[in-house]
Amino acid sequence: MDLDYSDQVAEMIAQVDVFMKEHIYPRELDHWEWIDDQENLWQYPPWFEDLKAKAREAGIWNWFLNKEYDQFSPGLSNLEFAPIMEHMGRGGIRPRQTVQQEYLVPDDRRGSLQSGQRPPWPCDW
Repeated sequence: MDLDYSDQVAEMIAQVDVFMKEHIYPRELDHWEWIDDQENLWQYPPWFEDLKAKAREAGIWNWFLNKEYDQFSPGLSNLEFAPIMEHMGRGGIRPRQTVQQEYLVPDDRRGSLQSGQRPPWPCDW
């Protein structure tokens, strides 16, 4: 089995890396400060919509849709999308700002954390 990245996947990873460096990594401290404030529970930060718009402009929106979704998908299989998602997951804010996923994880435990605590598991909220 050949697990080398196709040219398309390598180019998409490069796009994600640029977006992460320019827009996600600089916002990580803002993100943690936002979620540490109990007044902000279950709310998105005011700059969140701006990041979504920038992701759309950068052309890195809805990449999670499998190739069976034809015109809505970038045409990737799950195997091809996995390394891209790995790069998206490197920041503290993570993929929601780079790939629109309009659902919440059912076992989201954010409400069970005390103010100032960091979750013991990797999470994207």
